Amino acid sequence: MVFRIFYFFDKDIIITVNGYVKKKDKLDPIEIARAERLRKEYLDNKS
Repeated sequence: MVFRIFYFFDKDIIITVNGYVKKKDKLDPIEIARAERLRKEYLDNKS
C-alpha cells in the first residue's frame, strides 16, 4: 500500500492537510485540489 500525505510548513511546525491511499500511479487531482483548499482555509483562518 502506498500512502500520499499532503503537508506544508508554517514557520517551525508541520501542518498535515490531507492524506489518502494511492491506488494508481498518478496523483489524484481531486486530492491535490482538496489539499490546496485546506491549506488556503488554514492560512485564511489563522489571521
